[in-house]
Amino acid sequence: MSANTSYMLLEGCDKKNYTELKDELYPFTAEDLSNLKRYHSLNYVKSKEGYTRFITNMPSPIMKKSEINDG
Repeated sequence: MSANTSYMLLEGCDKKNYTELKDELYPFTAEDLSNLKRYHSLNYVKSKEGYTRFITNMPSPIMKKSEINDG
């Protein structure tokens, strides 16, 4: 971990990543991370007031133009 850094732990990431940030991610648990749905992330983000923790639903991948035309 380095100073003033924000983190996003994506669905499916290694549990070791959670372990390194366990204290900062509280009250979220390793179980919360392992139960994330597809395209979700557990976040530890620096803001004006300090750090905040939350889960986000990220956008799903954008289809390539060739994939749309093959439809």
